Amino acid sequence: MTSDSILTIGRIQRPKGLKGDLRVIAFGNLLEEKNFYSHISFYEAKGSKDGFLHQAKLRKDIQNTEIVLASRQSEKIFTLRIQGIDSVEKAEKLKGLFLGIPLQVACQLAKRISDDPYFFEYVDAIVEDESKKEIGTVSRLETALPKELLYIRLYTGEEIPIPLDSPYLKKFDRQKQKVILTHFSDYLSGYLEND
Repeated sequence: MTSDSILTIGRIQRPKGLKGDLRVIAFGNLLEEKNFYSHISFYEAKGSKDGFLHQAKLRKDIQNTEIVLASRQSEKIFTLRIQGIDSVEKAEKLKGLFLGIPLQVACQLAKRISDDPYFFEYVDAIVEDESKKEIGTVSRLETALPKELLYIRLYTGEEIPIPLDSPYLKKFDRQKQKVILTHFSDYLSGYLEND
């Protein structure tokens, strides 16, 4: 990832109702976080991979809009009301667009609003073992229900998944953007045996 990577928040499916509300598929849980609303923008993209928009293009013609209401319909489906979108005709024009926020902006906001790190803050973090030896970086994330996975790209070339709630994941240092693992050689040998 790069500092200009766009974190995927959701994708607009279609209008809902007669007042311009939108049915949106959520990618993660940031649609529940009102602190992020004013920073979400609309994008055309080839898709979303590993939590980030692929070949994203900002839709400058629909900026300066803000989410004024989000309500959860099911685990992944939300209804959104967007400032300035007040008819089915206006809502139709947004169909298929992605909602996103620049990763750098999302990380800055996350540090201000919570003492606990958000999942996306782990992207590109350096990974150390318990002896403080750098062994790789977090290459990608996956929200695979019921577990969130970090994929660690080891400097030896392998990519290893590790659950975010794993006892081997000792600490995440937000300031240094570093993941510290404990007994990683045990985890690695167990993973390689089962692979």
